[in-house]
Amino acid sequence: MFHVSVPEYPTFHGIYGDEAGATLLYSIGQILRDIFGNKSSIGRITGSYFTILMQDVQPEHIRTAISEIQENISKLRKVGEWPCALTAKVQVSVLNQSNASREIYAKSLDHILLNEGKTPSEEIREKK
Repeated sequence: MFHVSVPEYPTFHGIYGDEAGATLLYSIGQILRDIFGNKSSIGRITGSYFTILMQDVQPEHIRTAISEIQENISKLRKVGEWPCALTAKVQVSVLNQSNASREIYAKSLDHILLNEGKTPSEEIREKK
């Protein structure tokens, strides 16, 4: 599981507004689709925070994907008509048969969201 966030998103959205923010999120999503293709599930959790779920990921693919995400997002200089300079924060959680419970996933996501300075969601735990 990859977790991707763009720390500059709140400032970009605050300065340029909703349309610019939506265009930026679309561009980030497209970059992630280009990197991960159809062999993954990509979702936006909140703000610029995306999660990518994959199966059977090899360690060398993890390193390559992290580099590609950071490189391609940092190359964005203009989104629609709006200038930008971005970075990508990427975290990886490896889930397997011994640790892939709903509770562990929820704790992992809460931990990451807390580190992003956001309020954690209890929704995942409530769907048991």
